[in-house]
Amino acid sequence: MATTLGTRLYQIVDPSYRNTALRSGLSRIDSPADLKAFLDQNPAAKALVAANLANIQTTLKDEWQTLASVLQGGQGVRASSLVVVDPQLRPVSSVTSNVIRIPVDLDVQVEDLYLELTSFQPGRFNPLKAIKRWFIRKQDELNTALGKNQDLLGDLMKFVDVLPQIQGDPAEVMQHLKDYFPKDDPRLPRFMRWGLSLAKKFDSEKWMKLATYAIKLAVNQMARRFIAGETALKARPRLHELAGNGVGTIADILGEAVKSEEEARAYVETYKQLVEDLASDTKLIKQVRKNWAELESRAIVPLFKKEHRYDFQVSIKLSSFYSQWNTSDPIGTAFVVKKRLRELLRKIQTTERKKDVQIGLTIDLEQYQYRDLTYRIFKEIMDEKEFQGMERVGVVVQTYLKDAPQIIHDLAAWSKARQDAGFGRSIQIRPVKGAYVDYEKMQNEQKGYPLATVGSKEEADINYHDCVDLLYAYKDYLRTSIASHNDQTYLESIAKAIENDVPIEVQMLLGMQDDRKAQLFELGVPVSAYVPIGYLLPGMAYLARRFLENASQSNFLFKVASNLSNIAKILMNPKKYAIDLVTLARQQLDEILHNPRIQPRALMD
Repeated sequence: MATTLGTRLYQIVDPSYRNTALRSGLSRIDSPADLKAFLDQNPAAKALVAANLANIQTTLKDEWQTLASVLQGGQGVRASSLVVVDPQLRPVSSVTSNVIRIPVDLDVQVEDLYLELTSFQPGRFNPLKAIKRWFIRKQDELNTALGKNQDLLGDLMKFVDVLPQIQGDPAEVMQHLKDYFPKDDPRLPRFMRWGLSLAKKFDSEKWMKLATYAIKLAVNQMARRFIAGETALKARPRLHELAGNGVGTIADILGEAVKSEEEARAYVETYKQLVEDLASDTKLIKQVRKNWAELESRAIVPLFKKEHRYDFQVSIKLSSFYSQWNTSDPIGTAFVVKKRLRELLRKIQTTERKKDVQIGLTIDLEQYQYRDLTYRIFKEIMDEKEFQGMERVGVVVQTYLKDAPQIIHDLAAWSKARQDAGFGRSIQIRPVKGAYVDYEKMQNEQKGYPLATVGSKEEADINYHDCVDLLYAYKDYLRTSIASHNDQTYLESIAKAIENDVPIEVQMLLGMQDDRKAQLFELGVPVSAYVPIGYLLPGMAYLARRFLENASQSNFLFKVASNLSNIAKILMNPKKYAIDLVTLARQQLDEILHNPRIQPRALMD
């Protein structure tokens, strides 16, 4: 069969075969008229074609005269412009973007980065760290079990939730242990079944006290992996350890939705005190600045401008600023939240001046129902005269939502308008795959709403890469912080940042890929840890999400064909994996439909 004009064009503009949607659209095109219509309806495809005009002219010499009028003339490709309409009825604005270059040997570059990254050793042998790593490996076994069994996760969270109330009564602790985790519970890893079996054998008060102490120690160790300390002062040793390994701090006060106004006001005051305590930690500030200075001489990616770097960041959830958050009353909710947010912003501004520090602020995203109002509050308050000049501010984009690209377009348009008015040069965007995806699916199913999220983890990975490409295209208005623990995801993002001269940093959660954070710094990439601070009990929901997310590190990337090498599994490109799955499914279906030994009735059984 002859190759269509569109297919030949696709092979030139996307040689790595990553953009499956573009491939599907172009493959059906076999005339210049059809091509013109397709490009007019797809601005992203126009930009990609525009970036490759020279290659197209060289490769398609015989057809160039016919194609030139389509690709260059009339309403042909406009590579540097995207038209964005703000959902909040701001006037239409044209936002200049950069055409993103995808390296032809992207997968090779990703593998080279991985090999160099993993060549960095954590340092001299330390028996205490070796023991700590052993405990982490065992906890990872538990995380995997929790990811496979939601009932087990629920039982564990219930047990940990009740433990503070019953810890003074060893007999009660042992009874709860037996109730939640029966003998030889097959849901648990082997090492836990052995430990629980041993603990349950001893009924004397002395042994029950010892078992209770061991259980409390294990639970606290489990929590300390993901939670740095109850307060900023108690978290200092952990923050200093991170900084010593080249890792910055993004501090977050633990807690979900507040139940009262007293709680909401206390939440704001806690953040103000957090800012004060971190800014007063001269040892931390000194080490962070030393790390930035070191990166200036050996970074492999472009660095943020000095005014965009920070000595530490804080990350906040706006729903915790007001106990009566109500999306049906956006004006009233925004009024109260902005009033309290101003207090924190003023504290940041005052502290920066008094202590000569640079503080970053990122607004987290939560459930989908809070999202639009959160963005509205963020933009409105940063447009206020008092805060227009703040540079180190940013917001999260949840890329597991289908409309994440449109959110990025809108934020770029708003940032450009702010820049054109002579204020902040850009804002920071933290793209995340999202810890609320299961909750969103459940809510949509229960209420019968259309699904706002992508359908699978594979699609979420693909959507993440597409959103990062878009953020890189808007590098003049948006700064990108790659938030991912997936080796393939952040290494591909690093490779494309190098290719397109885009300043980035990588962000990971405390307790996940900790050795990798230090290796990234050694490689020459700015890296920060999202550091929860607070008490265990308010952090239960956070811990549950971390267990699930940590367990998902063995997701589809580790379910590919068994004949691939370990590196190939880890670095599997999600788009190529999706294409391979579709190809395999088609081959299997074709074999079934053309196998004379399979009777038609068998296909219906």
